[in-house]
Amino acid sequence: MLGISLSVILFIVFSPKAEGISNNPCSPCHPFPNGDFDQYLDILEADSQTQIPSTLDIDETKTVIVIIENGGNPGIYDIISDVSLSLASEYGFFSVNSQTYNIGDVSLGKRSATWQITGLSDGYDRILISAIGTNDHFVSEFTEGYSAPITVGLPTSSPTPTTTPTPTPTPTPTFSPNSTPTTTPTPTPTPTPTPAIKQLSVIIQSPKQEESWPALTTQELSWQTNGGTSPLRITIEYLLSNSNEQWITIAKNILHNSSLTWEIPDTNQTLTLRITASDSSNPPQTSIALTTIHIAEPIPEFSTILVPIILMVSISLLIILKRTTKQKSHKPYSINIRYKGCRY
Repeated sequence: MLGISLSVILFIVFSPKAEGISNNPCSPCHPFPNGDFDQYLDILEADSQTQIPSTLDIDETKTVIVIIENGGNPGIYDIISDVSLSLASEYGFFSVNSQTYNIGDVSLGKRSATWQITGLSDGYDRILISAIGTNDHFVSEFTEGYSAPITVGLPTSSPTPTTTPTPTPTPTPTFSPNSTPTTTPTPTPTPTPTPAIKQLSVIIQSPKQEESWPALTTQELSWQTNGGTSPLRITIEYLLSNSNEQWITIAKNILHNSSLTWEIPDTNQTLTLRITASDSSNPPQTSIALTTIHIAEPIPEFSTILVPIILMVSISLLIILKRTTKQKSHKPYSINIRYKGCRY
């Protein structure tokens, strides 16, 4: 009887409380009241860094930048894994350099995806963007989609045939003695239309996306611009993964020269590199390109390797020399003394 009572008491003490359970499968795992958890994966089409062009010339290449956000209140299990975005043309009037952009694991916050699109033929098209990811803790899949219109080249609708008017013959002027001849008015020349300014775009050539560079090394940043009105000015910045949106300037408003050498900071974090191009049109155009690089451990300097080796060799030579000198100083010898034929 005592054993049964003890079993009942232990069951009541250690059994979970019913009021702590909710429909959210994550709620029993986190120390938040009532199990109120939510999480979403969102394409931020209105973000200031999002760059989705609305026009594209044939054979012109432009950059598409999409910002996504892992948001909500998921508790301690906030990682959305295997996040990837895809970009495609709905009607095939432009091409994409790589349809799928893999980001990987995304914690709470924003990340970016970048593509290059090139105009193929005249037409009205749409840019189709989709995102997908999974929270492995409770096996929940997140999907998000967005589309935007884009005009490629100079598309025209089917022209409506018009009737060619019959030309009216020019009347022969008649003159009378007191009449003034009628003069034909000089046609007003049609003004030449001002050529349209091509939209500015910038593409990062080095470093490549997800490339790894050693800390404290000097590397070359390079980029390519298209369109815009010269002269162009370039601003280069980077953002560390834990810097809370604090961009650090590498170079500001430099004249466009396509490359710049940069000493990599001493850190083991992942950083986002941002290159902003501005032109001289009125109002000025601005284009932004982003890429992510990983900072590896710094390469040891040659002197830090050579000095210990020289010290070890020097100490070894001193020990060998000391032993050799000691052996020579203890070599046995004899003395012969003779006195008138007697030997002692």
